[in-house]
Amino acid sequence: MVDTLRDRGIPAVISGAGPTVLALTTDGTLPSDLDLRGFTALALPVDPTGAAVEIS
Repeated sequence: MVDTLRDRGIPAVISGAGPTVLALTTDGTLPSDLDLRGFTALALPVDPTGAAVEIS
């Protein structure tokens, strides 16, 4: 899956010890013809401002 995603120009890595694949898309979608058999695609929210520390 990682090679297939990378061949399509989508940055992808194996996350942790597996079996998770992390794909970084710009619009939050994967190609519609991508064969996802054996995988579950989940869209994860990303905070574009990053982490913040609040002192109270």
